[in-house]
Amino acid sequence: MNILDFTINCWIKIKSLGSGDDPKKNANIALLNQIAFTSSMVAYSMVILAIYINLNNFYSILTFILGSFSFSILIFNYFNRFHVSRFIIAGIFPQLIALYIVLIGGSFGEESILTVLLFLIYILYENAPKQRAWFYISLGASYISASFFLLLNPPLVTKIDNPYDNIFSFIVCVIWLVMVIWLYQKKIRNQQNHQERLLDEMTEKNNRLQKTTDELEQFTYIASHDLKSPLRTIISFLDLIKRDVTRERYDDLLSKLDFARSGAKQMNFLVTDILEYSEITKGKVKKKSIVSLQSIIEKVNFNLMDVIKKRKADLYVFSLPDFYCNETEMIVLFQNFIENGIKYNKETTPNIFVKAKLDDKYLTLQFIDNGIGIEEEYFNKIFLLFKRLHTSESYSGTGLGLGLCKKIIDDMGGTVSVESTVNVGSTFTILLPVNQEHQASQQEINSEQYS
Repeated sequence: MNILDFTINCWIKIKSLGSGDDPKKNANIALLNQIAFTSSMVAYSMVILAIYINLNNFYSILTFILGSFSFSILIFNYFNRFHVSRFIIAGIFPQLIALYIVLIGGSFGEESILTVLLFLIYILYENAPKQRAWFYISLGASYISASFFLLLNPPLVTKIDNPYDNIFSFIVCVIWLVMVIWLYQKKIRNQQNHQERLLDEMTEKNNRLQKTTDELEQFTYIASHDLKSPLRTIISFLDLIKRDVTRERYDDLLSKLDFARSGAKQMNFLVTDILEYSEITKGKVKKKSIVSLQSIIEKVNFNLMDVIKKRKADLYVFSLPDFYCNETEMIVLFQNFIENGIKYNKETTPNIFVKAKLDDKYLTLQFIDNGIGIEEEYFNKIFLLFKRLHTSESYSGTGLGLGLCKKIIDDMGGTVSVESTVNVGSTFTILLPVNQEHQASQQEINSEQYS
């Protein structure tokens, strides 16, 4: 390490003495540390110079005390006493300068120092206007009192004039001002960046709110429309049943009950899907963890047991990895794609293949079926809420399933696509990004297993 690198590292360590978790406070601490270090070094240099040119010893003692007060700021910051070091600059330094004026007659650039102290007090007590006002009053009163004293009396010790005082004071004040201006500009930039971030977040939230509002309007309209249809069916056939029972005609009673029951089932599907959609889109912070996708398949297999047995479907599952996600959402995804592959299938034995591949960037999921297929013009429409390509008489359901899946995938930052051939089958491909939480959780699991 060369001298320049060593100096830079030392300066960085001095700046960071006493830093914590609060960025705004850290900026003020760094400012004080730099001011304290430069001021103390300049003061000690002035002491050496005063001794060298045989200046009055009292001058050397006073300057040494001033430098020691500056250096004490570093010590207080190191021990996390920022409030004390801040008080030394704002409360004690102006009094020391006033005492210096009274004892040796001033003329050491005190006006410049006190002016810079005004800026420092403003920054250090930016969020405490009452304290700042008191320090301003104290600084002004001490300087005016000391100057007024000199008008009426000679210096208490003797008039001491160091020919290099003004030069050193000028250097110190320039350094202080540069640091103050740099910090203030940095604060302004941070505030501007913060405001821009807030504006971006607000714009994004407004867009999300508009999207949610649009979805809600569509959701409300279609849900109410779809609820009316089976409800009308139920009412109509119950009226017919009532009429037949009144006339004691029971021939078609069972078939009419079946129609009413179909309407009730359709309403049940719709209400269930609406509740599921509401639960998924509620906006709660979803609990996520490393989930075994193999266990997801087992739970879905259990949920769809009756459907699989009734249709004599075969489910082919290839090796599935673990993934960081919300378990409930993943069950919804798997269940909808598998159930659709079985439902929209005219084959004697519906075949569903589930594949997965995990790399550093994505989890790729594929659901492949030998069902009725989808025409290309409907590839995007099938993911719309309540969008159905078939009547409820042909295939039961509400059309909410794939719309819900698309919503889940979008929230996870993923994409879904479909390839399909009519009367041959469909392949749904889902890409879900691997995030840092997944990698961190996986490393934690691996370390636990290793230990």
